[in-house]
Amino acid sequence: MSNLTRIIKSAAVAAGAALILPVLFGDPPDISDRVGEDAWRNLIYDFQTLFGAALAIGAAWWTVNTMDRTEVAAAKRHTDQMDLILHKDRLAIERAVYPQAKGLEGMARHLAQIWTEIDAKPTFDQLAFATALQSKKINTIAIDLIELLDREQLKEGSRLFDGMLAFKLSWLRARAITVTNVLAGVCDSLEHKVPIPYLLENDGVRDTLSDVYDRVTELAGEIPVIVGLMETTAARYGVAQQKAVAEISHAIPPRA
Repeated sequence: MSNLTRIIKSAAVAAGAALILPVLFGDPPDISDRVGEDAWRNLIYDFQTLFGAALAIGAAWWTVNTMDRTEVAAAKRHTDQMDLILHKDRLAIERAVYPQAKGLEGMARHLAQIWTEIDAKPTFDQLAFATALQSKKINTIAIDLIELLDREQLKEGSRLFDGMLAFKLSWLRARAITVTNVLAGVCDSLEHKVPIPYLLENDGVRDTLSDVYDRVTELAGEIPVIVGLMETTAARYGVAQQKAVAEISHAIPPRA
């Protein structure tokens, strides 16, 4: 019930108390020339203003009550429409985040393991050799990462992501493409059974592998952050989060 409806009802009660009670219990008019006329006619004549006011109040109450019901119905329709829109958005977010977040977690875990093995090497030459040894795995992960980021359900849900998450996903895809481009020559040489020591003698290969190592460092450290943003977005839309099977470190120490 709206405040206006309450006011009108209160006014009607007050008018009834002030006017109807005197009509029922007050003394009849003492007018000689009306003696003998019809009692109902006299009542209507004497209180025609009161009856008119009562009808006006009743009409006003009916109008306001009708408007109130109309507003309630319109609000319900709006709420139902918003619920339907939010339901669609929730489904889009759910499809975008799951199982993509799980896939990203697995890739980050593998990259972190690769990074740990490479970073354990004490010299630059040994680090380059270890990176070349892992180059096929790194390239496969980068290709899988591009495929995951190009999935239709992720693209559809990304329209609901905030600017930071959208930017980081775009950055992640660009870094993965860079890794595949940089590793193309190295992987091709390894496919042709070129020994790694001989490969490292070629100009620029060490620098290429050093760049790959830096990319692995970036990806292993940034993917868990992106997963966290995706799960935060899912929680904001009320989508049930799926717990990670394993925890991934969010901090990869910079290369010395």
